Amino acid sequence: MSSDANLDVVVALRLAGWAKVDLPVDSIIALRNSIEAVGGALKTLHAAHSESDSARACSGALSVAAFAERAQLRYEPAGPNQSEPSCATKQSVSGPKKASLEEVAATGTAVLAKVAQRALADLCESQLVQARPIQTRLDAFWYPACEYDTFIPCPAHEDPGLLTVVIEDASALQILSKNGTWNSVNLGPQECVLLAGRALQHLTHGSISACMHRVCAISSSRTSLVFEALPGQDHMRMCERLKKNASAVNGSVTERAAYERAVAVLLDVDTPCSAERSCA
Repeated sequence: MSSDANLDVVVALRLAGWAKVDLPVDSIIALRNSIEAVGGALKTLHAAHSESDSARACSGALSVAAFAERAQLRYEPAGPNQSEPSCATKQSVSGPKKASLEEVAATGTAVLAKVAQRALADLCESQLVQARPIQTRLDAFWYPACEYDTFIPCPAHEDPGLLTVVIEDASALQILSKNGTWNSVNLGPQECVLLAGRALQHLTHGSISACMHRVCAISSSRTSLVFEALPGQDHMRMCERLKKNASAVNGSVTERAAYERAVAVLLDVDTPCSAERSCA
């Protein structure tokens, strides 16, 4: 990425809280293979469990869940001083073996991490933030096709972290502009989008605003990979709980309940499972 492109990303984040970024050329094929494989696995999971209230399981760094409105995955490898979580599974998960799916998730994480790290380096060079250790994780979502264009499968929200990098295989992401209108983000096959989070807004003292965004319903299924660069763990736990409580700003009661349920599944995934929860 050229220095002018780096500057464009910083300017776009300051002006709007989001920016389109080109993916690393040598990683596009691997990344597209990752999104296809993860999407296929989550589609299988959703088909097997869509009639139940929810299905949850985790293995090592990977956790998955399925609901009527979507299926989702989280890949969060343990750091050098962290142990992998133990997790009792109440319901089985259909699809590829965990090791294979974990490898695919790791590939997507590695590519999108480069994008986030480059953007954070640009912000440091612009003296908007100071370099500091970060946490990382990858979330993946599969949404079935929906014929109701008024339904919002992922209601309006801001992410709690520093930066979120998103790629998708079908355009459904929308961003709230400063004039209050929802604008669709149409990504090219070699593009991803950067979204500023609340932690970045805090660290830049409001120079960069957190990006309000949502996922709208579309007539085809959709898979997205969502990589997050996060500050310290304790701060993130607090932010995620606030995110759960304040979710779905403009959503209906049904949409809000669905969003809160999804956030709850992915909250505190690095703690041991309790008897009441199949994956904490």
